[in-house]
Amino acid sequence: MTVVIRRCCLLLLVLTVVVAPLHARPALADRTSTLRRASENIVQGPLDMVLSPVVAGDTLVRNIDAADYNIGATSIVAFVGYPALLFVTAWAAGFRMWSGLLEFPVGLGLLVSKSFSDWEPAPFFETEREPALVDAPNDIFGFKFGVYYVANTNIPK
Repeated sequence: MTVVIRRCCLLLLVLTVVVAPLHARPALADRTSTLRRASENIVQGPLDMVLSPVVAGDTLVRNIDAADYNIGATSIVAFVGYPALLFVTAWAAGFRMWSGLLEFPVGLGLLVSKSFSDWEPAPFFETEREPALVDAPNDIFGFKFGVYYVANTNIPK
C-alpha cells in the first residue's frame, strides 16, 4: 500500500513540476505552439482525407446553389466538378498530414531554442481561418477536421 502512495505522490510531483510552469508563465506555453500545430496536422490530416468526399460534395452543392445554375449546367458542373474538388480536397488533406510530419522536428527543436530566442517559424500548413465540419478550438489540442479547403464565402465558420 505504501508503494502505491509513494507512486501517486511521485506522479503528482512530476505533474506539478511539468504543468504548473505552463500555467504560471504564459511565455512557456508559446514554446509549444509549433509542436501542437504539427501534432494536430499529423492526426487530423487523415481525418480530412476520410471526410473529403463529404466536404467536396457539400462545397459543390453550396457553390451551385450560390451560382443559381439551370439544370443542364448544374449536371455538367456536378459531373466535372465533384471529381476535381474531391481530388483537390484529398490532396490538401494529405499535404496537411505531411506538413505536420515535417513541422514536428522543428517544434521539438523550438522547445529547446525558445529559451534563447523568440523566433518562431511560419506555419507550414495553417487551417485556422478555413471553415470546417468539426471545429472545436482548445488551448491544448484543437480539433478541426473536415476542412473546406476550396470554399465559397457562404460556408459558416
